[in-house]
Amino acid sequence: MTAIAPLTDTRTRPGRSSRAREWLQESRIPQGEASRVIQLALSEIIRHDQLTISGQDPFRARFLTLAAQWRATAPPSSSARELAMHPAYQGIIGMGERAVPFLLEELQHRPDHWFWALRAITGCDPVPRSHWGSLAQMSHDWIMWGRRAGWIR
Repeated sequence: MTAIAPLTDTRTRPGRSSRAREWLQESRIPQGEASRVIQLALSEIIRHDQLTISGQDPFRARFLTLAAQWRATAPPSSSARELAMHPAYQGIIGMGERAVPFLLEELQHRPDHWFWALRAITGCDPVPRSHWGSLAQMSHDWIMWGRRAGWIR
């Protein structure tokens, strides 16, 4: 099972992102799936540190970290249940309503399978049965719902 990084004040660990950036630039990791995951994870560590230190909302930083972990480590699957049971995805659900604006923003800019989380958190499902299976249509339905409900403009 994938470990989820705790939300901490990264200012207590100065230099972590610069060391990770140096390692990433100096490493000669062979191209392939493993290197893609490692590079994505290191990039997200650097991004998380920069967001947290720069005064970014800690909930946004937490969401971005969990979303990156989910994308990097979730097995390729068409099963919504399997994707939603991933520990990082469950961590996003655990953020509750604070995650809703971030999930809707993700659907606007980078559609993915966030529908289970949105249903679990909001108790709503604005997607008509005829749209099931279409990432684009389901994303659109949730974005329209988010606008009507006042979550996004």
